[in-house]
Amino acid sequence: MIIRNQLVSNTSARYAGKNPKISITVHETGNTHAGADAGAHANLQSRGNSRLAAWHWQVDDKEAVRSFSEDFRLWHAGDGYRAGNLSSIAIEICVNSDGNQMQAYRNAAILVRRLQKAFNIPTSRVYQHYNWSRKNCPTGLRGNSKGLSWGGFINLVSSGVISGGASTPPPKPVTSTPKNGFTDIDGKMGHGTVRFLQNELSRKRGNRRYSGANDGFLSEQGNSVGARTVLANPIMYNGAEARVGRGSDTVFALQNYIIRAGFSVGTMGADRFLGKNSIMGLQRLLTSRGYYNSIIDGVLSAPVSATVNGLQRMMTDGKL
Repeated sequence: MIIRNQLVSNTSARYAGKNPKISITVHETGNTHAGADAGAHANLQSRGNSRLAAWHWQVDDKEAVRSFSEDFRLWHAGDGYRAGNLSSIAIEICVNSDGNQMQAYRNAAILVRRLQKAFNIPTSRVYQHYNWSRKNCPTGLRGNSKGLSWGGFINLVSSGVISGGASTPPPKPVTSTPKNGFTDIDGKMGHGTVRFLQNELSRKRGNRRYSGANDGFLSEQGNSVGARTVLANPIMYNGAEARVGRGSDTVFALQNYIIRAGFSVGTMGADRFLGKNSIMGLQRLLTSRGYYNSIIDGVLSAPVSATVNGLQRMMTDGKL
């Protein structure tokens, strides 16, 4: 997907002040005419638009075009001087009949993830236009009339579908150095993610917290070779895991954390093995806190996992 700027310096369809950029709002253009793609909508905004509305980005099956700085408080959400217009970044997904609609949705998911990374916006703050003003938008995603539901779109976002390059990436604000030890919220249970989990669990109060080494390993799990393993691209056992040795102190601490949060990890309790029931408990915990919205299946999917993605985001937000 090409990502480019076609910036407009100002518009009358905006409020004064700086957008804090704490959420993302997804729209669909509603224009199904052939040629009504991202370039056409960017040109419309460059010419001053024909109605009192404006949005930051438009995306189709080939490109995403940025029309306004994300600092602008644009009139797009229909909620007047309220949170939608005042604090959200607006994306319009094109629905032109001569485009590949599924690819447009995929590209929109890529754009959402890039903006999330740039401005530290969690998936729990990715909204529909409907959420602000009850307009039936994004219509296709809301009605699943074009091959993808809203839930499916959020799954594309949260499962980390970022791929490919970009000619002009969105601006990256100055942020503090990440404390997490993994290079990206990528849905992979790698050494950095395990190490960050160990760090977070070791800070928790109580006599069941993790007190071992922050080494980035889950010890003696069912797919171990020898005594230590890390789940680089896991498909977790599907309820039929082998048991090797005494299991993992890290998993033990995580299981107890899940139990204290009010969710079951199975009849065996905190048994030190990250099996299907423990993963289901983790998925329910993440769901309750807005970090997971897929099926509760007890599986960490490969090559990326929405469950691990949610865990990474929750830890990065300091919510574990």
